[in-house]
Amino acid sequence: MVDTGDIDAFPGLDVGKGEHHATAVTPVGKKAFEKRLPNTEPKLRELFAKLQAKHGTLLVVVDQRPPSGPCRRQSPGTLAARSPTCRT
Repeated sequence: MVDTGDIDAFPGLDVGKGEHHATAVTPVGKKAFEKRLPNTEPKLRELFAKLQAKHGTLLVVVDQRPPSGPCRRQSPGTLAARSPTCRT
């Protein structure tokens, strides 16, 4: 079980080949963000920076389907390479 008491917002990404769909909620369930995003790391970084500036600590949830696989290796420096956990 993960203690989420210090989490201020929960962004969720539905990862797609062409674009992603992002939604974020607060701990009380209030929608903080919902939008389609281009499939680019700069746009994801921008989203996370804006949410962090507005809400504080984030816990990101990702829905990613095969064939890309949930835990594929990424080159150093990418967002996925710095992910603290990867569970299937």
